[in-house]
Amino acid sequence: MAAALALLLAFTAVLLVALVQQRTVSCNCFGASDHPISAWDLVRNTLLAAAGTAWFLMGPPTVALSPGAWVLPVGAAVIAALISTNLHRLAPLWRGERLRGPGPEALEPPLPLPIGQAVPAFEGHARADGRRITSPELAGQAAVLLFLSSGCPKCRKTVPELVGMLPAIHAAGISLWIVPADSRHDISPLLEGSALLEHVLVVEPAVRERLNPRRAAPSYIFIDHQLVVVARGQVGDEDWESFVDQMADTRSAREA
Repeated sequence: MAAALALLLAFTAVLLVALVQQRTVSCNCFGASDHPISAWDLVRNTLLAAAGTAWFLMGPPTVALSPGAWVLPVGAAVIAALISTNLHRLAPLWRGERLRGPGPEALEPPLPLPIGQAVPAFEGHARADGRRITSPELAGQAAVLLFLSSGCPKCRKTVPELVGMLPAIHAAGISLWIVPADSRHDISPLLEGSALLEHVLVVEPAVRERLNPRRAAPSYIFIDHQLVVVARGQVGDEDWESFVDQMADTRSAREA
């Protein structure tokens, strides 16, 4: 039990540091998932640590329990473990919301926008000057929606590449909008001092959930002039590298 408590406290310290640094990290403590870490994970660890501490405070048992008498405490322990390890799923109850019904959709986050489907109507405002931006205004030209998070190490590595590509993106007549991948992280520090700040699009949480339901970062959506999704995925995949190559060719042509 002492070893378990020590390991639990170490995990809690790592979680706390990640939350303070506002890092976007998936919680894989009880199996792979897309659930980002949150304060609920600290609450869970606190409950588990309290259970371990209670074991020490009780001391050795003074009365031997029969096998049948163990059913109640073991059952209570199982229920407590299930509740404590699923606090993030139960969080809607605290907010007065309804839990989603059973089925695969209750366990897996919604799928991203399918290729060939029109982008759902959305609006937001440009962070630079506050002007209102709507999806119909993007019609008639190719557009890239890029989702970044300041807590994502790969996002930080993507910024210099984007800065270098920006002149070619403008020359190609492509509209670039950078959308924060989640509401907990301000991406301004990530883009500070670069022209990319002028391309930040601030949207409502509901809009962000429709466009990027899995809160993937760094990720992208390529949209054609008819507002149809032609590609989407993670920065660094084959389609993204093809886009990078096209922008490199555009830049070389401009320089020539």
